[in-house]
Amino acid sequence: MVLAKEGVRELIVIPVHGGRSVKRGLLLAAIRTAGLTTDEFRALL
Repeated sequence: MVLAKEGVRELIVIPVHGGRSVKRGLLLAAIRTAGLTTDEFRALL
């Protein structure tokens, strides 16, 4: 999974292995690092 925000040059890559779910803490940290709110992230899904 790759997260990006328009106007931000940083990409966040989250490895997903063998169909395992990404844990909540890792996902929230990646969303914050990407400069997104959880609502912005949900809107992108």
